[in-house]
Amino acid sequence: MPLFEDPEMSMSMPMPARFALIASICMVSSVAFAVSYFVPPTSRYIESCRHAAATPYPGEVKVASAREAAGATQIHLYIEARDGRETVVVCDGPTGRIVRAIAIDTP
Repeated sequence: MPLFEDPEMSMSMPMPARFALIASICMVSSVAFAVSYFVPPTSRYIESCRHAAATPYPGEVKVASAREAAGATQIHLYIEARDGRETVVVCDGPTGRIVRAIAIDTP
């Protein structure tokens, strides 16, 4: 069965190649679904914390981590300012509100 109606553009595929193509498409789509299914729900809190910390603590976020303790989710952002100062910003996960900021003394 041709892929296109125009015989000059038609590409006939042998049956094993068709099965291999269909199997690879199914495998890639199932992996993408599995990755999107297993993304932790706390990862969406990281972006809200990043937006809340952008104005008072400008700089590059080096590490972002989510921690759950006693049923509350906290986001920790390690921010390095342009002048080299480092700050750890702790946010409440669901609200995105900054709980505290800790300045790190670098030697």
